[in-house]
Amino acid sequence: MKPKEIDRQIAEGVMGYEKRPIYGIGWWKKDKDNRWKPIAYSFKPSTNISHAFEVVEKMREKFYFEIQDKNGSVFCASFEHKTRPGIYIGCDKNPAMAICLAALETIKIKNETRR
Repeated sequence: MKPKEIDRQIAEGVMGYEKRPIYGIGWWKKDKDNRWKPIAYSFKPSTNISHAFEVVEKMREKFYFEIQDKNGSVFCASFEHKTRPGIYIGCDKNPAMAICLAALETIKIKNETRR
């Protein structure tokens, strides 16, 4: 999967953002009053580590988080559910991508259990 598609799936599936190209702003989210607010023109958690850690902060509502540097050549990120069994792991040479791959695993499992 390409980074752009990973970014889209993370934005929609994890962060709850919606693409609304209004006024030149790309991504929107609902505020505490359930109104849509612009958040960013671009959201690239697979390549931008600060965006990836926004994903981590969102995921930490329901998951424990850990990231490890494996010999300086690959990073492995993991999310472990706080209330039920399940550890979801993603590895990549880029730590931001490792975080995204692990987060996508949690979405995949969540979507499979809804069927």
